[in-house]
Amino acid sequence: WRAERGGPSRVCILVIADDAGLRQRVKLMLEREGQEAVLAENGQAGIDAALTQLPDIAIVDLMMPGLSGYDVTRQLRTDPRTATLPILILTAIPMIIIANGVARACTGRLVMT
Repeated sequence: WRAERGGPSRVCILVIADDAGLRQRVKLMLEREGQEAVLAENGQAGIDAALTQLPDIAIVDLMMPGLSGYDVTRQLRTDPRTATLPILILTAIPMIIIANGVARACTGRLVMT
């Protein structure tokens, strides 16, 4: 996404999750692979980071207090700057029914156990 816009080849990945330990583990995994990780501790911070950082991909935790991952995804899809941003859903729930059109709005799902 960023590379398509002529930016650096290193991928910038936005991680939006309320669990600090989970954010740090994902960040370490991504950085070990040579990628840049931008962390956001809640839904609103994630939306703000997506609009200012313009990451290449977002990993969004579904179950967060305040703005949930569902809400974040909907808002990112309505803004022209992030409407085509690839989004992966992050969830600790192995089997989940993704409602309200979020499945269509997201690129994929990660299950962390």
